[in-house]
Formats: sequence, structure tokens, C-alpha cells
Amino acid sequence: MITAPDVNPPAASGPEPGAALAEFCQSARGPLFLAIVLAVVHFAWLRFHSAPAIMSPDANGYVVQARLLAEAGRTWFAAESSAQYIGMHWLETTDGVFHSRYPAGLPLLFAAAWKLGGLDAALLVNPLLASATVLLVFFLARRLAGG
Repeated sequence: MITAPDVNPPAASGPEPGAALAEFCQSARGPLFLAIVLAVVHFAWLRFHSAPAIMSPDANGYVVQARLLAEAGRTWFAAESSAQYIGMHWLETTDGVFHSRYPAGLPLLFAAAWKLGGLDAALLVNPLLASATVLLVFFLARRLAGG
């Protein structure tokens, strides 16, 4: 006797769809991995949807100091001409040398990137630090909110 095949086979036994993702997210490393992915996506978005610019006197002060560090190994300069424009972020000493108002921490990061890849690399420091902040906020929130 010939029988018709069963048109409703029994359901396959196994985990529900999405169960592996839910289990991964609840594991110890899952949220950290997702936070790193978020920070990388954030950096990529900043990299491709914003144009690096030096747009304020403060930014100019940091970048000029970085250029001096990268090219001359110092954070000060002497005016080359009495007609040279020197912004408000430079303080003149009695011997005619100008020093930046700003500490050299951020310019040191800029200068290191400048040495490695020029001005374009130096201008990537801010987006990189912004994306690192996304990751650091994750660690802070996790500590405050608990596991």
C-alpha cells in the first residue's frame, strides 16, 4: 500500500531563533564586544560623515602647538616679522618668544599622529577620542548599573 508523504513534518527540536544572540548578550563578554562594535561604527560614521577642520582659536592653538612639536620639537616660537599675525592663544615673554596658553597634552597626541601620517592623521585624533569616549561611557554605565 502506498501512503502519501506527511505534509506537516514534526518541528525540528532546537533553540529558538535569536536564542544564541540573547545568550551571547547575557554572557560576560557579549556586552563588551557590542560596545566595541558600537565604538568602531561610531568612529567609521565620524570618519566618513564629517570633515576634519580647525575651526576655532582654541583648536588653532592646539594644532599650531602640535605642528611645532612635530616639526621643531618645541612648543614656542619667535615672530618672524612685526606684521605677523599671532592669535590670542599665544603669550609673549619679555624676550619676544611666544608660548601657548594651553598645556601640551593634547598637542602631544596630535604631534605623534602628525609624525606618523601628517596633518590628516593628526585631525583624526579628535574623532578617535570621541569614539573612545563611547566605550568609556559603557564601562562607567556598567559600573553604575551593575552587571
